[in-house]
Amino acid sequence: MPTRSYVTPLPPHRGQHAGLIAFGLLAATTTVVWTTQPSHELEPDMPPRPALAATERVESQTLRPIELGTSVGTWAVAERPIERTVGGTAPVTFDEKRTHHVRMPVAGWFEKTRAASVGRTVRAGETIGVVYSPEVYFTTLALLSELRDFRGQTFVDAERIRLLRWGMRQEQLTRIEKSMKPSSELPIIARVTGKVVFEQGKTKQLVDPSMGDLFTITDPAYATIYIEIPTADAEAFALGDAARVTLAGAKAPRSGTVGYISRSIERGEKTLRVDLHPYGGRMPPAVEATVDLGRVKARGIAVPETAVTRIEGRDVVYVVRDGGEVADPRVVTLGAADGGFVLVSSGLAAGETVALPKR
Repeated sequence: MPTRSYVTPLPPHRGQHAGLIAFGLLAATTTVVWTTQPSHELEPDMPPRPALAATERVESQTLRPIELGTSVGTWAVAERPIERTVGGTAPVTFDEKRTHHVRMPVAGWFEKTRAASVGRTVRAGETIGVVYSPEVYFTTLALLSELRDFRGQTFVDAERIRLLRWGMRQEQLTRIEKSMKPSSELPIIARVTGKVVFEQGKTKQLVDPSMGDLFTITDPAYATIYIEIPTADAEAFALGDAARVTLAGAKAPRSGTVGYISRSIERGEKTLRVDLHPYGGRMPPAVEATVDLGRVKARGIAVPETAVTRIEGRDVVYVVRDGGEVADPRVVTLGAADGGFVLVSSGLAAGETVALPKR
């Protein structure tokens, strides 16, 4: 009787079945999502459409043609003369040729010769204060070392020049070299004769070169005003021309003289300086001045100011199409204005017609 062998079956592997089930669910989900989404593939005959630029969007929304009705007037563009007053408003300043801005060349302890100096007249060469500086002390020490251990005149002169540039007097430098004793004392000297119109700080204080002006000394009889005027207008004036200046708070204007016209041009303008002498007013720069240089004439394409509309920071006029029923917007560049008219330097031509929209 044959012997039967019994094989005991292995229990089922649950992890394998679970993996198959998860894979099937993932595949079904992916299929559903893919079939429900719109196609990302471009059709062969449909090129990609570029995005509309921001400027195009602005123009499409703001610069649109307008229809002309019975209530909208028109104006034939032509050349006409424009006469206007040239000038400007600016603060009164000092004549820099007669002004000394006193600044600290070194850091140290500063003592003024007077507690308050504003309004006081000083002479050129007068000592208005003294600064006691470690930097000055070590420089004089280096000078004496070069004199004692003489290596060459170049090394000696380098230390001398440094002290002289800081403002040390020649007689003080000579005394230091004769006595062979270093010094930390550096006098602060007025370079021009005039009045002290500004000073900062206390009678005794720590100072350094970053403080800016410690004193301002000038001749207050000379004052100047700098204004910016268009280049075309600047060409109509010359040095020595008279100007009328009205100071803020003053009842009557004063006479000034054109003393400088810059050669350089910035943003289409030149700098012009008007000199006032004698000044005789309040001490600048606390005073604003209005300068009247005179009237100049210009000729060019001109339109009524009512024809110009300001849109998105641009000057726009509406040019009438042939037929006279619709006007198209056009960006223009404006010039001088006078008597209700404004010059158009670019964007229009004589013979065209512009609309006068309602305000």
